[in-house]
Formats: sequence, structure tokens, C-alpha cells
Amino acid sequence: MPIGARLSELPIEWMDLDLLWNIGGMLGKLCKVDPFTENQARGRFAQIYVEIDISKPLLGVLNIEERSLKVEY
Repeated sequence: MPIGARLSELPIEWMDLDLLWNIGGMLGKLCKVDPFTENQARGRFAQIYVEIDISKPLLGVLNIEERSLKVEY
């Protein structure tokens, strides 16, 4: 079952669909990107849906290109 993940403090230049699929892949298997995020209507965060292995600890922060992205599930 897909779980919603919100990526906070996302730089606007990272609001690219291909990049969001890559970021989602760091969390698990990306299922979809929220339509509002895809249309860049949200602003500084992205909502994605990923399938994750819940037997492993959830990532609270992703470090990408010397930036830290907060992840909320």
C-alpha cells in the first residue's frame, strides 16, 4: 500500500517530475506524485506516494546535493 510522503523545504528548481521520481526512489518504490505537486501548485513542498518496507526505519531526512530535505509520512 502506498504511503504519502511530504518533502518539505523543497527548492523550486527541484519541482521537476523526473527529479521527484528519483527522490522518491530513495525512499522506496515511487507510486505517484500528487497532482497539485505535479502542476507546481503547492509551493515549497512536494507530496509523493511511495511503497516502503515498514520493517526498516523510516528516513526522516534525505541529504541531496548538500541539502537536507525533511520527509514527513
